[in-house]
Amino acid sequence: MASWKLPSTVDRSVAILGGGVLGRRIGACWASAGYKVHIRDPDPVQAAGALEYIKDELWRYKPSVKPGDLRVQVFQGIKPAVEDSWLIIECVPEKLELKINVFAELQDLVRPDAVLASNSSSYKSREMTAKVRPETAQRMLNTHYIIPPEIRLVELMTSGSTHDDIFPFLETHFRASGMLPLRVHKESTGFIVNRVWAAVKRECLMVLSEGVASPTELDAAWTEMFIKGGNPPCAMMDSVGLDTVSFIEQHYIHERGLPDNGVIPFLQKYIDQGRLGAKSSKGGLHPPGHSTKTAGDRQAAYDNVAAPALYILDLGLANEPSEVYKKGRILVGSADGKSPLRTVVDHQPMPDGIALNPTAGKIFWTNMGVPNINDGSIMSSNLDGSDLKVIVPPGLVHTPKQLAVDPTSDKLYFSDREGMRVFRCNSDGSDLEVLIQTADWKQGFRDKKALWCVGIAVAPREGKFYWTQKGPSKGFEGKILRASIRMPPGATASTRTDIETLFTNLPEPIDLEIDEDGRAMYWTDRGELPQGNSLNRVSLDEAGEYGNHQILARNLHEAIGLAIDKRNRHIYATGLGGVVYRFNMDGGDRKKFYEDEGASSELFSSTRNTPPGMSFAIEVPGEATPFSLFELGKALEAAAISTDNAQRQSAGQQLQAWESQPEYYTTLQTIFLDKSLRNEIRFLAIILFKNGVERHWRARAKHAIPPPQKELIRSRLLQGSVDEPEKSLSLHNALAIAKIIRIDYPTDWPDALPLIIGVTRASKDNPVHLAGSLMVLLRIVKELGTARLRSSQTTLQAVTPELVQLLGEIYTERTTYWQQFFTKGQGDEDDADYAMQNSLTALKILRRLVTVGYDQPHTDAMFDQFLSGVGNESWIPVPFQDLLHIDMAEMHPASYPVLPNSIPLTRAYWGLVKEFSETTRDTPGGNPKHEGPLSEKLALKGLILLRSCYRSPEAKAQEKAAVEIIKTQLLTNDLLLDIVQVSDLEAWEEDPETWESQERNEGPAFEWAVRPCAERLLLDLLCHYHELKKPLITYCELATKVEMDIVTKEAAYCALGCATSNVYDVFDFDHLLNTTLVKEAQLQDPMAKLLRRRIAILLSIWTPIWITSPNWHVVYEVFRHLLNPKDPHNDEVVPDQFEFPPEAFIPYAADFFNLLIGLIEEVENEETKLAILGTVRAIVSNAIMSTLPKLWSAEGSEEYMMKQSILAITTSLVTSMGSEFVREALNPESALHLHLIEESVELWSAVLTQMVELALPLLEYDSLVANQCLEMLGDALRRPALGAIAKTLDVKSLGLFVRMAEEIGGVPGVSVVVQDMLEIGLIRTILERLHGAWEASQTTGPNRKKDRISSIKQADYFFLLARIATADPAVFANMLSTVGGGFEAVWSWLGPQWFATFDYIVEVDHQKLSCLGLTRLCELPSPVQDLVLARLQDYLSMWTTIITELREDSGDTDPPKELLIWDKAEAEAVAARDPVHTVVVYDFARARLEDLIRRVGGEQAFEANWAVNVDKEVLAGFQGLSQPRAQGQMGE
Repeated sequence: MASWKLPSTVDRSVAILGGGVLGRRIGACWASAGYKVHIRDPDPVQAAGALEYIKDELWRYKPSVKPGDLRVQVFQGIKPAVEDSWLIIECVPEKLELKINVFAELQDLVRPDAVLASNSSSYKSREMTAKVRPETAQRMLNTHYIIPPEIRLVELMTSGSTHDDIFPFLETHFRASGMLPLRVHKESTGFIVNRVWAAVKRECLMVLSEGVASPTELDAAWTEMFIKGGNPPCAMMDSVGLDTVSFIEQHYIHERGLPDNGVIPFLQKYIDQGRLGAKSSKGGLHPPGHSTKTAGDRQAAYDNVAAPALYILDLGLANEPSEVYKKGRILVGSADGKSPLRTVVDHQPMPDGIALNPTAGKIFWTNMGVPNINDGSIMSSNLDGSDLKVIVPPGLVHTPKQLAVDPTSDKLYFSDREGMRVFRCNSDGSDLEVLIQTADWKQGFRDKKALWCVGIAVAPREGKFYWTQKGPSKGFEGKILRASIRMPPGATASTRTDIETLFTNLPEPIDLEIDEDGRAMYWTDRGELPQGNSLNRVSLDEAGEYGNHQILARNLHEAIGLAIDKRNRHIYATGLGGVVYRFNMDGGDRKKFYEDEGASSELFSSTRNTPPGMSFAIEVPGEATPFSLFELGKALEAAAISTDNAQRQSAGQQLQAWESQPEYYTTLQTIFLDKSLRNEIRFLAIILFKNGVERHWRARAKHAIPPPQKELIRSRLLQGSVDEPEKSLSLHNALAIAKIIRIDYPTDWPDALPLIIGVTRASKDNPVHLAGSLMVLLRIVKELGTARLRSSQTTLQAVTPELVQLLGEIYTERTTYWQQFFTKGQGDEDDADYAMQNSLTALKILRRLVTVGYDQPHTDAMFDQFLSGVGNESWIPVPFQDLLHIDMAEMHPASYPVLPNSIPLTRAYWGLVKEFSETTRDTPGGNPKHEGPLSEKLALKGLILLRSCYRSPEAKAQEKAAVEIIKTQLLTNDLLLDIVQVSDLEAWEEDPETWESQERNEGPAFEWAVRPCAERLLLDLLCHYHELKKPLITYCELATKVEMDIVTKEAAYCALGCATSNVYDVFDFDHLLNTTLVKEAQLQDPMAKLLRRRIAILLSIWTPIWITSPNWHVVYEVFRHLLNPKDPHNDEVVPDQFEFPPEAFIPYAADFFNLLIGLIEEVENEETKLAILGTVRAIVSNAIMSTLPKLWSAEGSEEYMMKQSILAITTSLVTSMGSEFVREALNPESALHLHLIEESVELWSAVLTQMVELALPLLEYDSLVANQCLEMLGDALRRPALGAIAKTLDVKSLGLFVRMAEEIGGVPGVSVVVQDMLEIGLIRTILERLHGAWEASQTTGPNRKKDRISSIKQADYFFLLARIATADPAVFANMLSTVGGGFEAVWSWLGPQWFATFDYIVEVDHQKLSCLGLTRLCELPSPVQDLVLARLQDYLSMWTTIITELREDSGDTDPPKELLIWDKAEAEAVAARDPVHTVVVYDFARARLEDLIRRVGGEQAFEANWAVNVDKEVLAGFQGLSQPRAQGQMGE
């Protein structure tokens, strides 16, 4: 069957065959979404009616296009209607023969990639393939619409041959057209809906035929039960209970003689497992998470089958400032956070409070408008957003906030913040009245925040309403008050006397809720810790009075919204972080919903089968952009192809915000696999997907991808490369596959490699698929081959034999194909191009496999066969042969020598090297690289290969044979002498200075030039095979006795220099110096320069190792001769930095100094100049300065005068450091400064280290001398140094300042340094930047504030703060109070940001230091004590994480040893006395926690007031640290 790919939808139509009732509705669905639509109907009246319907009824389909932008055409003929279509849906009459003929005709009219669909409700598409070709059948399927727009379901069912790619492709486009696609997982007559509907129809007809009910009664019962209640059948059965359903069904079967059909056994499986439905904590047909639950596994009568719906208000604050006041929205989702959010109403002016009357089916909300303008309003609509009305127009209320509904009286209550009032009106807005007025807003409201009314709640049975007056932000002036629903006679809103103040001095109370059945009041407080940022409850006693309130939960990130779900016994609350929390009624079992979806203003929850009065609102500030396939696609499109920079940036921020969504990466993969999208969008999708795999695939990663999502991703991975013609997309998908296999194979994905091998084998006849599968294999082999873990390498080796065989077949077949195409013209050009690419990729994989895929390659017959094909007549290209030989010799030194033909092959390479050397010697002035018979590159490869052969001389058992072969067959005396004679004069002739520089500082250059490579080879051979020294010495001695050409002599001296460290003890260099080198340094010959330079290099190498004292003057004379600029045969020779014996060198010092200074002016090469300066430095330090100590020690009557002179000389040298050249080196504005930093620091360190140490005893003087020393050691040095470092904010150096201050001066020393940091503004700068980062973290959505500092820089700042807190927490607390106006004010944002930054602290020692610093704060009394306890969950999580990480890989001792703790032997240095290396975190934290528990009143008080607010999992994790380790347990 021919390969097929998904069609492009660009400028192509969706064709509908049939313009009847369903055809025109299907066309309207596609047209409303902006698709190009063709409707074909042979009846012109029917066709015109379809077009008229779409235009008239478009509004019902919630179109995304304007009516004038519709792209709909009607046709009578079939060919023009379908010839450009990408999707054709037949809606012809329900006659099988007619449908068969339609598809038979279509297959020859449409493009070969078009998808063919049937809307048949009763026939399977398989039955319609009778007259079509197999390649057509793979594009056919059922797409069964029900009746849009009322029911927007479409069922997709295979024809039995339908290509798998069609389903996700169509699902994407059906969703875009406003439909909900359902995939029928197997062929089924009647699909899903019609099968259920058939049973319903039959049973309804039986009820009617038996006279049980009339049609009117039956429809009324159905409407009440299934339409108003809204429970679908499976949820309804869960609600009834599956055990009860089973009893009912058994009775029906017995009573009516019905067949069982497996229904009772099916139900019994659930019953046996205790899965009885909503009344069971184990769930039923739906899992437990499908319904809202109480804590634990208790059964309860108030369990609800369906989670409540959430109506969310989005203020629109994330939009541009000019758009904020008109971009508010109402969104709807589910209270369990599982359904995506969708927009119900938009374009509202800052909506804030929302409530719902379930009986009336109405939503009510407040619009704040502009807060400082009297333009607030109250709105209403139906639940679906229709019937939008303004019930209280702008101007009547100022800034309305929380809203409450009293369904018993059909009244609305709401607070007016800046208006300082509480209002009430009817549900239609009439009868608006002011119930409370705390002041007249017209007289000013900004300075009267204590009178601002915010929260509102109504207790109809009690006859009271309650409200909050929040007071200034975190000002502890908040109040909760109540008054009677009935206004006292003669009273007004501002004079009524029935107002009761229930609570005062609250931090900042916001929302209220009354539970009249539970006789309790709840409220949120967004004020300061420890009482604020909390969820609170107070009970009402029998006398109607409230007692002391209880804090149920803390750390809600500025708590605002509140709601009570009385039926399901849950409390909902929100904070500024945009998270919806759910608690049990006692505040326990905290859960989070819609986390990271963005924040919203307020949220209303409604359960459809909830009785009147069950309504609540939750406030959640910010922007909520729901995550969905459609929204993700829009964001990717904006980020990838938008020309608006702001739009791209906004989209990028939104994509980043969605990374924590569980389905984010599976949805990215879905978009990447959709070939109908633009490649720019798909490319961005796969890049984000690949990067996400890097960060989130491992189970312990932050926002780790859930296992079910991983399974889905793995199931579609190969599709993204095997069937992807775009190489860049296929490559990045292959990189992701390789990374996943490295992590998952074989534990979590055991069939990965067999699957890929099978796909590759099956793709041999499909060039596109083969290219993709080979790309995947290449990346997998690279990934596993470079892995550090032995298990990864073993995994690869297990499949190497099979892969080598398969790839060999592919290479042979593909190479044969393209060779025949080019030589004989056989085959297709495109296929030949693919064949060349695929053969090359197969070869790349093979080259890596044969080197990394075998542990012992020589034992594998397949490898021998592969290597035997490498030679002059080889089918493998030369570059690959070079790399293959070298890789094999380096990675498998024991296997390479015993492989067939390896030694002859290596000798052949060496022959190339010799020929190259001879060409060099025989081509004076020429260019052997171009004129010689062989290339330098090939010779160089031979040298590297030869060098690789000896690299494993240690003879393990399995290597002995290899070593013996190399010794006896390869490394002979003749080979050694050949190596000595390798020459390459061209480099010296082209640039003598550079040549000489490379000779002195070779580095890795030997791998790129023949001569250095030969020298390195010789040196390595002598190091490993000492028996080769004798023939080398013999050759060198021979070179000195017989007449040899200068080139040969130069090569011999070069070899002698290389062998210095190996032969110095057996070679008489002094004899060579006196008898030969002195004479040859004076030779007069055109090539004398080369020899003289080599002699200079040889002397520089040998003099530090072996020159006897009497011969030093000979060396100096030779160098003085070689440095003579008047001799035309002298080259630019530089004596290296050997040690100069002062006594022998003094007579030559002046000449050498003058000659070297003159040489500096002649040379051009910078490295040569540096070498000369190095020699000058050696002369000054060894020959001149070394005489001063002797003069100092000289005796005589004028001894003190001599010493004064010496000190004066030294002072002059030190003073000269301030001269122009040193000044420039230390000047930060100098262009050279960055290159001279190390030398500058070394200079001053030498002065300060010695002088300051020597000055310390002078501190005992009570004189001017002591004062001068104190100034030097005190502010004069400390403050300027600290100020200079502070300019760069180098926090590690600053931390060292604190550490040294602690080491030298203890707590007073730390206080002095911290005070310096405060006075120079350093601490304020750091805190301001951290505060900016915290502020940015409080905003979400596309337009969130951008951090001014990176997460890495934040981690550095906290390193310095941790160092201070670890040294002394009291100093740290005072420091924060000084800068921020009180510790509490700074800690309210610094604490959360510090804990949040732990994920970005990479170094484990820095993590530990932060942990120690934060832990030391536990030592301080209140208010710090209470603030620490308020973040108890963060502390316990931090301790658990840090201690666990420090214990990893530390063995199985009990208690486990922590990393970073140094032994006593190491603890002598100052660094080793750092608490990071001395303090055991577990003991340290436990001691302070126990002391904290004691200070708050013992364990019982601690658990009741503080530990109760910590998640059980967090407590269990910390407690688990004290448990003994299991036998053999190790860190991961």
